[in-house]
Amino acid sequence: MLFRSMRTQFHAVLRVCAAIAFAATTLLVLPMHSPAPILADEAPFIFLDKWGEYGTDPGEFFSPSGVAVGVDGKVYVADTSNDRVQVLDDDGTTLATWGTEGSGANQFNDPEGIAVDSAGNIYVADTDNNRVVILNSVGTVIHILDGHDAGADNFQYPHGIDVSPDGNTLYIADTYNHSVHIYTMVEGTYAYSATIGDYEIPGTGDAQFNGPAGVAVGPDGSVYVADTTNRRVQKFDAAGAFVTKWGEYGQSAGQFWDPEGITVDADGDVYVTDTGNGRIQKFTEDGEFLIMFGSMGSGDYRFSYPDDVAVTVDGDIVVADTGNDCLKLYGPAEFYEDPPRFLREWGSEGGGLTSPLSIAIDDDGYVYVGEDAQRVQKFTGTGSLITTWGTPGSGDNQLFGPSGIALDSEDSVYVSDSQNHRVHRLALNGTTGLYESVERWGAPAEDLFYYPNGVAVDADDNVYVVDSGNHCVQMLDADSGEWSVFAGTKGTYGDTTDADLFCNPRGIAVDHESGWIYVVDYQNARIKKFDTSGTLLTMWGSYGQGPDEFNVPCGIALDPVGNVYVIDCGDHCIQKFNSDGGFMSEWGTSGTEDGEFNMPFGVAVHPNGDIYVADYGNNRIQVFTYSELDSVEIALKTGWNTVSVPLELAQGDDTVEAIFGDDIEAIYTWNAMSKSYEAPSTIEPGLGYWVAVSTDTTISIDGTPLATDDWECQAHAGWNMIGSASEAVLVGALTEDVSGDPLQLSAVYWWNPVAKSYEIASSIQPCKGYWLASTADCNVTMTLPE
Repeated sequence: MLFRSMRTQFHAVLRVCAAIAFAATTLLVLPMHSPAPILADEAPFIFLDKWGEYGTDPGEFFSPSGVAVGVDGKVYVADTSNDRVQVLDDDGTTLATWGTEGSGANQFNDPEGIAVDSAGNIYVADTDNNRVVILNSVGTVIHILDGHDAGADNFQYPHGIDVSPDGNTLYIADTYNHSVHIYTMVEGTYAYSATIGDYEIPGTGDAQFNGPAGVAVGPDGSVYVADTTNRRVQKFDAAGAFVTKWGEYGQSAGQFWDPEGITVDADGDVYVTDTGNGRIQKFTEDGEFLIMFGSMGSGDYRFSYPDDVAVTVDGDIVVADTGNDCLKLYGPAEFYEDPPRFLREWGSEGGGLTSPLSIAIDDDGYVYVGEDAQRVQKFTGTGSLITTWGTPGSGDNQLFGPSGIALDSEDSVYVSDSQNHRVHRLALNGTTGLYESVERWGAPAEDLFYYPNGVAVDADDNVYVVDSGNHCVQMLDADSGEWSVFAGTKGTYGDTTDADLFCNPRGIAVDHESGWIYVVDYQNARIKKFDTSGTLLTMWGSYGQGPDEFNVPCGIALDPVGNVYVIDCGDHCIQKFNSDGGFMSEWGTSGTEDGEFNMPFGVAVHPNGDIYVADYGNNRIQVFTYSELDSVEIALKTGWNTVSVPLELAQGDDTVEAIFGDDIEAIYTWNAMSKSYEAPSTIEPGLGYWVAVSTDTTISIDGTPLATDDWECQAHAGWNMIGSASEAVLVGALTEDVSGDPLQLSAVYWWNPVAKSYEIASSIQPCKGYWLASTADCNVTMTLPE
């Protein structure tokens, strides 16, 4: 373990040694105009910015070892070898510097740790002065703890420091005394309370330490210690009682080489600077490995003995890159996905569909379509008719405008009979094999609905109906059997952003995992998202024809990973958003060809992720997917792209030159065994590739479809760059053969060439390359949808 006293003396030597080690690696030099690819243990976070460089001026650093973030977003830095504290705003601009070299009240000697409480008081581990200095928010020293308070012995190189959420308890990692001291607030000042560990005696047992360098307090008061020389993390309760531990020496996920810094985010997840390995690792509060990034070096995703890490109020990660004399800022990844491809259609060539209004799909993949022919038809996923229910009219088993369909866990079918102002519940008669209306709500029996449209059912079988004419959403409680207004004000409409007002809402969808309810507020041209109590969470959209704008929004559906699809009937297209309304993609235009629409009304998503659209004016259902391919077009954006070719290519047709010609500047693939980049001469299915181009271009490739059964690729411990199968595969469906060991996959990411960022992948899409992290060698199976 490298402590500051050593680093101060040998800083120049470390700088030279790190440079020699970095130069000796087998890294490829990549074009400077585009972001370099991730390395073996990088990528889960997007590099945002670098603050500072070597120097003594404000905003420059010399071996910064501690970093903390206040509730106001300010960043506090223990600028160690400059013997001072620097304060930055959230853009990296220096606001203040405090301290000079020495042992006086306003001086420091190699300060290494820093913390800040909710009142803005700053706590500095003044390491080589063997004390803790407490300053107020303007940098005035208000107290010094020298280790003698209440009978405690002297500190020996205190390093890490943190304060409880209420500001009443201080935890100090006393490194060379192999212990953590607890100080509590007594009459306005901190007094020694207790010690965790055997003072002055290193140990390997529970609640024993060997050179602990970092300490952090979680939002629940739990205390986490970077037990540095034991290469592990230990967790304690607020009083210092041992809870759990994790980690050992090594370079794999969940292993450490002298971890020094530690912090906890607002969700309780734990970040550790794995100092000797030059990386950051993230864990759950109980030590379950989540992700890691970084390796030794000086690039955007490289560190030189990083000493500390902090989380900003926005969830970004600030790393004290000690050996590189700077701070580095990283942002969490977000998901993005391109539109799907057209797969099939049915109904347009006399296939028995007349102006489909609504569509739903059950867990077995059967498709239910409500038509303007006043009936509901049930099909297989490929369009084979199974049964029909309903005739025109207002009597029993009759319909007039079936504009919404949904299914519950018992396979009951709920149909909104819009112009009859009622809702039916259908059940399958096991004897006849036909559906029957077994329950009905609304006119003529009662004045409950006025032009009901969209229907949805949640995981508890509560039924939600968009009561368009009444400008509200009504809910049928599964337990009581009673209807009540869930959202909106019955009979009152409005054009404000008020959660209690809609104007002719049309569609509705429910996320069975989170319980969130999404409503299409048609005449206000927006989507509203509610929690299970009817509280408005967010909204998005406005009238128009651009991204995140709607003309006549009507249908809505969610895919298995929570993305939101909205039918814009007026613009004959589909828009896709993430669960918080972030625009992702759009496809469709007016017409009769594949992928074109004529007033689409309904949308539903198959359990395998295929998207089914009720194309009303074209009298058909269109299905979109990533299906078996014999040719592909790969769109390349300026800069770096991750791609794969999900085709078998004939010998001679599989060369880089034959496929890409002169369109690319560079191409690399990652060798997971040698942990190095290689320039390939041929392209293989199942592998991912980095491709750099100077201008946007599209590559067309012909080949033979891959086998339609499950697609398998090999993964090695660490990061792998994999390709794709010929169809979309959910990440959650990936399985492994690891000889009976637990699941080893720990992360899957892809590079978004538009946003220039690494992003979490919820599915493996054809023609894209992906970074997959595994903690063991294994074969990964992509189970293709049936």
